Amino acid sequence: MKFKTLLLFCFFTILVTQGFSQDFYTGLRIGYGLAGVQTEGSPQFDLSRRPSTNIALVFNNRFKNSAFGFSIEPGYHLKGTRVDDSELDYRFNFLSTPVLLDLYPTDKIKISVGPEFSYLMSPKNRFNDTTKVDLTGTYTRKWEVAGTVGVSFALDYFVNFGLRYTKGFTDMVALDPALDTRNLRNESFQFFFLFKIAN
Repeated sequence: MKFKTLLLFCFFTILVTQGFSQDFYTGLRIGYGLAGVQTEGSPQFDLSRRPSTNIALVFNNRFKNSAFGFSIEPGYHLKGTRVDDSELDYRFNFLSTPVLLDLYPTDKIKISVGPEFSYLMSPKNRFNDTTKVDLTGTYTRKWEVAGTVGVSFALDYFVNFGLRYTKGFTDMVALDPALDTRNLRNESFQFFFLFKIAN
């Protein structure tokens, strides 16, 4: 219910501000990169980065006669970590909504920074024999708040290319007894393409 309320607020904000904007567009952002975790303590296993994917709708608004604007980007974000040199694979499936302040140094370059609010749909552990184990009993904290910073370049009017780094501010779990880790937080680095759909 809380996530639905957040999405409704995002859409309402977009509809209100669209009429006052110099440049408003919707788009589709597709990203790929590496995800990992930061922990406290000495993990029982080696933790390494795993592939990360992200797909999101983009609602972008640039203010009139200004170098500033904002973006709201609800979508799916796969985070997690590889365990013990790929013997185990932690996969955290999130519904994520970055809310970003955009700065335009030039018409083709955009710098974005802001929070990302995420809801954990399902935490899974996949073994190298493709067996999956549900980690819901351990990862009971559903909401995550992260910080996001990125830069993108307009290849043409309809396509942007960019880089983005996301770091969790809240712990996913106080203790993972299987890994012997405490205060686990996500982080990810991605490159992405943004395709404008309509304005």
